[in-house]
Amino acid sequence: FDILHKLAQAYDLRKDVQNAGYAFKRTIKAHGFWVESLSLSGVNQILSSSFDTTAKLLDAVTGKCIQVFECESTVYGTVALGTSKVLAACKTAAFNNGGHIRMFDIATGALDYDLKLDFVPNFVCVYPADSGSFFTGGDQGLQRWHMPTESASTPQLISTYKVQGGVQSIAFLDNDTFVSCQGSSSVHVWHVNKEEPTHTIRANENDVQVWSVLAMSSTMFLIGNSNTKKGLIKSIEFVNNQWTICKTFDEHSNGIMSLTKINSSLFVSTSHDTTAKVWDITRAEPSSLFTFRGHISSVSSSVYLKEEQAVATGDKDGAIHIWSIGKYLKDEENQSLLQHAHNSDDD
Repeated sequence: FDILHKLAQAYDLRKDVQNAGYAFKRTIKAHGFWVESLSLSGVNQILSSSFDTTAKLLDAVTGKCIQVFECESTVYGTVALGTSKVLAACKTAAFNNGGHIRMFDIATGALDYDLKLDFVPNFVCVYPADSGSFFTGGDQGLQRWHMPTESASTPQLISTYKVQGGVQSIAFLDNDTFVSCQGSSSVHVWHVNKEEPTHTIRANENDVQVWSVLAMSSTMFLIGNSNTKKGLIKSIEFVNNQWTICKTFDEHSNGIMSLTKINSSLFVSTSHDTTAKVWDITRAEPSSLFTFRGHISSVSSSVYLKEEQAVATGDKDGAIHIWSIGKYLKDEENQSLLQHAHNSDDD
């Protein structure tokens, strides 16, 4: 009865969203269990990774599964290498025995190589300034690797960064600088060529963990806290030659699971409270623009589909919801044009 009540409640809330102009579009039942992460692969194609030991390439418009990539245990993150290859960060099946970075062929789903790690990787991402290398980090390490080449058939280690404890995620502020969160109350800022952080920022009191991080510009990033009583998001900016907490976004009633950038001012947050929210970082008062309600379990991840002007959100039960924000973006663009015309008239 409780499940049926939640489903009925979710259906009503989706109608409310649609009536408000931010339409629920479709559900993709992608996995049998927790969606760990979502990322892009081509136009309107989503890479999803899951606790069910698979990563999948999905068509966001039709909901069809294009390809399945099989791993032996939980897949924590994926990233597309153009249109031909996928990197997957996954756990080893054996208990407490490290993890893998695996490269798959998109067309066939075949495994190209398997890089064994001494730690369980929480993520994998391509270095923006050099598509020939990637970063990965996890419960006991943070590393940068060269991609395989004709002369070296397996990845070659470039750098190992000196971290204490695990690394949950990283975000690049520019080509030389990135920020990491360790699942602790502090975050670190790094130069890609230095093994130790250039700055350490205590973002929270009482050992509240920072679970996610998102770069909005070269001088501003966001962090999401995993506090189960109140999911806080904070903006940290480089002001007067130091990193300073500037705003706090506090509408979520449970821990933040992911943060995703839409454009230079808008971002998405997902939470254990079963919702996702869209925010405008430029607002004087840090309140959300709207809330996506419809998941019946923790919302673990999200990705922005630029061509469809939609947000995809994944949850603990293996479902992915697609939400249109095209009307809002169009209204925002029209408002900007009107404001520009008004300013021109004043001149």
